[in-house]
Amino acid sequence: MGWSWVKGMRVGSVAFTWNLQGAVTRPRSPVHPAGDSFERLYMFVKVLVVDEVEETFDTKKGPKTLHLLVCQDLSRPPLRNSFDYQLTQDELVEHGKLLVEKTVELNIRDMSQNFSGRIRMTGSINQVLG
Repeated sequence: MGWSWVKGMRVGSVAFTWNLQGAVTRPRSPVHPAGDSFERLYMFVKVLVVDEVEETFDTKKGPKTLHLLVCQDLSRPPLRNSFDYQLTQDELVEHGKLLVEKTVELNIRDMSQNFSGRIRMTGSINQVLG
């Protein structure tokens, strides 16, 4: 089955887009220009939520807490390692700790790598499957 792609995908902090000729392009500015010649790709992935963890660290503005879901990829061929999905405040209020040991479809907008090499993804929760 694999990961499914829909028009418009962000990898890291750079947005890759398709132009009308089908070639992959990069916008000149970090803000995605609105127009008919640019479309985004979003990645949908089905995962099993293994655990929910919190990371707390100090910033210049005070302590910050990130709520993460530890996810295992269910597509074929799957990723070798689990990855972290960062919950937004709205998703935390809506789903809370109810997602552990459930299958979830995620809409991935951004992928990054932290210092230890672990993949962290952000986006939105499309649906909770079971």
